[in-house]
Amino acid sequence: MRPLFLHYEDDAQTYTLKYQYLLGRDILVAPVHEEGRSDWTLYLPEDNWVHAWTGEAFRGGEVTVNAPIGKPPVFYRADSEWAALFASLKASNHIRPWGNSRAKGEQR
Repeated sequence: MRPLFLHYEDDAQTYTLKYQYLLGRDILVAPVHEEGRSDWTLYLPEDNWVHAWTGEAFRGGEVTVNAPIGKPPVFYRADSEWAALFASLKASNHIRPWGNSRAKGEQR
């Protein structure tokens, strides 16, 4: 897990992101941290990104995606050497949410 600015050091926006992170260089995760949300707005650095759940392509900038419980916003870089593997996991349904989970919490 690492902050986005380690790979996008020329992108000032990446220094302001508190909750988004990279797994390696190729997977970006933007956890939903507000109760009751089923969509989420996040920032993608300038690159070619693919939404892991839908296969939809994004170029970068601010985007809003569906984010029901069990399917947090996860993207992979389209030009990753692992892109074919990531795409095959989605196609074979190896990436899937856990049951009918619900989250609840309170802020202190």
